Amino acid sequence: MCKRTLYFVSFLLILLVNCIELQAKDEIPEGWHKDSNGAEYEVSIDKTIFRSAPKSYSIKSSESATPESGCELFQTFDADKFLGKRIRISLFAKGDIKNYSLLYLCVGSKGRVIRGVNGLITSSVDWKNYTVVIDVAENVTYLRYGVTLSGRGQIWFDDLNIEIVGKDVPEKNVYFPTPPKIDKPYNLP
Repeated sequence: MCKRTLYFVSFLLILLVNCIELQAKDEIPEGWHKDSNGAEYEVSIDKTIFRSAPKSYSIKSSESATPESGCELFQTFDADKFLGKRIRISLFAKGDIKNYSLLYLCVGSKGRVIRGVNGLITSSVDWKNYTVVIDVAENVTYLRYGVTLSGRGQIWFDDLNIEIVGKDVPEKNVYFPTPPKIDKPYNLP
């Protein structure tokens, strides 16, 4: 009887440990946020694969992820220190990417993106530097930057850096450029 109770208690402990491990699957770095299709992506801090010790961050898809699904790991912060300045965000990334991944930086005001930049990462790459550069207008209230993974695969990123640069450094990868001033719509004669 005592042996049977010991087996039962051992079984319950193993089950409990496995349940806790399954629930704590995502290891989101402090200050970061995850936006994804739920269980199709796992975010982690990787202490075995990194460019600079002791760790890198990783987004990994499950086998059930489709090309239309995706996961984003991002931070949003106040733009006050960067108003009227040109900033560069860079990181090193490594991955086995089936669809694509992006390093992006958006500048916005009152919940709406004004301009953004992105660095497209495709296919399988070893540690490679990706950089985006953008001007921060005086009416900007927040900056949001992050890494996305679309579809299946895994990406690691490390050595993330944000810095103010001079106007001699050209903007790079702007995808919401300031529209040109026009007198009439383009499609009218």
